[in-house]
Amino acid sequence: MKMRRYAVMMLMICLICRFNFAQNHDDNTTFNVTLDHFITGSGFTLNTEVNVRIEADQKRNLAFGVLYDHEYNRMLGASIQYEAMVFQNASREIHIKPHLFYNFIYRKITIPELGSNLTYSGNPATYTSLEHHIGIGIRKKLLKSLFMDLDCGFGVYLGVMV
Repeated sequence: MKMRRYAVMMLMICLICRFNFAQNHDDNTTFNVTLDHFITGSGFTLNTEVNVRIEADQKRNLAFGVLYDHEYNRMLGASIQYEAMVFQNASREIHIKPHLFYNFIYRKITIPELGSNLTYSGNPATYTSLEHHIGIGIRKKLLKSLFMDLDCGFGVYLGVMV
């Protein structure tokens, strides 16, 4: 129980933080592996996202990832994220970088339906959602290859229950 409480506390600390572990491929292209923790307004609880990010220059990047949902303890979907820096500067020495982002999330899960008395009826239903988010963020350089992002945005959620 103590370990579970510790894990929940760590996840809450990282809720709106993203840590990037970067590996320089050459002077212009960087490949990152990112770990995101977030909650969207689409009715799902805490999510963890693992992305592979390609940063072709210091101005914009594209990431592809998979989503893990903590409520259902399984992979639920995939995401694509695009970021553009608000101001462009060729120097890698800038420690705080504001950016704009677009994030697309696809989720698909089969869950039991809720009955009229809010208990599970046992009949499985498949829920599929397409989520579109836009917003702003700040990336802070902590160490040479470790960054933290703080993002805030809003989105549109299109969901179908079958």
